Amino acid sequence: MNVYKKYNIYDDKLLNEYILNLENKFNIVNEEKKYEKLVNFSKNENEPCSKWFRYREGFSNILVQDLIDESNIKEDEILVDPFCGSGTTLLVGLKNKLNCFGMDVNPISIYLTNFKCKTFNDNLVREYKEGIKDFSKKVKNITLLDEYRDKYSAIKKYFTEQNYRNLIIIKEYIDSIQNHKDLYEFFKIAYLCIIEKTSNRKRDGNGLKIVEAKINDVFQFFIDTLKGIIQDIEVTLMTNKKRSLAVLDTAENLKVEYTKVYSKKAKCIIFSPPYANSFDYFESYKLEIILCDFAKDKKDIDQYRKKAISSFVGIKKNTNDYMPIVKIAKEIENKIEWKENLTGKKDSRTRKVPNMLKGYFSDMENVISNCSEILEKNGKVYIVVDQSSYIGKVVPTDLLLCDLAEKYDFEVEKIIICRKARTSSQQIKLFPYLNDVLRGSILVLNKKGEKNE
Repeated sequence: MNVYKKYNIYDDKLLNEYILNLENKFNIVNEEKKYEKLVNFSKNENEPCSKWFRYREGFSNILVQDLIDESNIKEDEILVDPFCGSGTTLLVGLKNKLNCFGMDVNPISIYLTNFKCKTFNDNLVREYKEGIKDFSKKVKNITLLDEYRDKYSAIKKYFTEQNYRNLIIIKEYIDSIQNHKDLYEFFKIAYLCIIEKTSNRKRDGNGLKIVEAKINDVFQFFIDTLKGIIQDIEVTLMTNKKRSLAVLDTAENLKVEYTKVYSKKAKCIIFSPPYANSFDYFESYKLEIILCDFAKDKKDIDQYRKKAISSFVGIKKNTNDYMPIVKIAKEIENKIEWKENLTGKKDSRTRKVPNMLKGYFSDMENVISNCSEILEKNGKVYIVVDQSSYIGKVVPTDLLLCDLAEKYDFEVEKIIICRKARTSSQQIKLFPYLNDVLRGSILVLNKKGEKNE
């Protein structure tokens, strides 16, 4: 029996019927055995290049390769990822001799992606190796300058005293070689990649979890990281010859940014947007953003948050009147008082969720519209996304995005169920049916071609 019919998840009968009709309308296939372990970053933790930096929201190289194979995209055609993260989609695309284009609002993502996807050569690798030798000779004799002592004090508490001091010494050295552009970029990438492991924090859930650092010799760990990156470049990246570019901007500007680079339309788009889960993804990366000078302090990170998809509370954006999400938002509003009476506490965060959800689907509709604009006829879009829930009210993101996509010249080929989605233990205790309902999915959309018109 269909879960929406079985559990009557929504009080509004028309809403329940609408979601039930979408569930019955679309071709939904269960491929959990194939995809369950591929729609997260864990499979990449030992992969060359991908292992440099733990990008928690990423998906696996294997998944991207599988979707590229299914899409029938050919050599020299264009692959796009408007939420490119640490560059997995573009990197796999280059290995398949595709031209690639990516976007992200996180400056770390763009820096990592463009480095991984650049064209390397023997001279560049030689320069990197000489740079490591020079650093190894000089690092222990560097005197920490006064201008660096307090520059990053906003995040000092996340490190042991010794690790923090040594990180700042490395940063001072990196800044001293800015005139050597290629070497500076290489060292900055390695620096990005050691920050989490040398801190007393680990990216987890909606931010950073306290975990004691296992790295005590920061200098040696940095040198080992530099050498590991060179090894991967020599084995994996020396063959990148196709065109690739990642741009720092919101995916809502996809058409504008894409057409600055390519006059030809794309053949395939693969992405995983932020989920409608209220997570502030920038909170997880604030150490790297600040220590690498992409922002002056934690407050300055707001410049990037404001451009992000409305997946978290606190950022106000324009919303539309898409009926199902307006009704779901209303159901959540109506349930807040019940929750507050149950807990005896005012829930300021959940009170902001309804507007966040309206903003999220407004933003995502803009992204889907942009995808349609840059995609050639008969091209494909793959969207990896999770459903979410608030006070027992399910947000069926996969169904709603497919519903919106049909407004923009897309046909929904299928929704692939790839795993069960999780929610908080508190919600599960109050609403056990969520264990049966919530899922992660891959949406497969086809841009209508001549034969469909």
